[in-house]
Amino acid sequence: MFIQVTDPVGAGYVESLAKPGGNITGFSSFGTETGGKWLEIIKEAAPTVTRVGVLMDPEYAGYMARWRAMEMLGPSFKVELSMVAIRASTDIENAISTFAREPNSALIVFSSAITTANRDRIIDLAARHRLPTIYPFKYFTEH
Repeated sequence: MFIQVTDPVGAGYVESLAKPGGNITGFSSFGTETGGKWLEIIKEAAPTVTRVGVLMDPEYAGYMARWRAMEMLGPSFKVELSMVAIRASTDIENAISTFAREPNSALIVFSSAITTANRDRIIDLAARHRLPTIYPFKYFTEH
């Protein structure tokens, strides 16, 4: 059974979703199509946005498929996507502050242990830099 596995194929756990190659069950609350919907929502909420940073841990293989899908969709939404890479809590402030230096920017936060544990800090930084932001879960905004 999978719990919080975004992309079991991309992460190498199964050969395909149609034929996983074993007795594995589960579901994903965030498929690759979610990223496109988030880009659409960002543009609807803040039409002047031309840059979208995706706050994520690039070592988490499960999110790379979503990142690649979003990267391909960026031009259709007239946005430049940037990976805002964080590997540890200590990376967060510098990563967001550096990304926020350019105008017309927005942020999409992928869920991970780092982003969940540091959600208050991420919310405060996004607000300080006036970045329209999409969070993965409602509890990210309840701080």
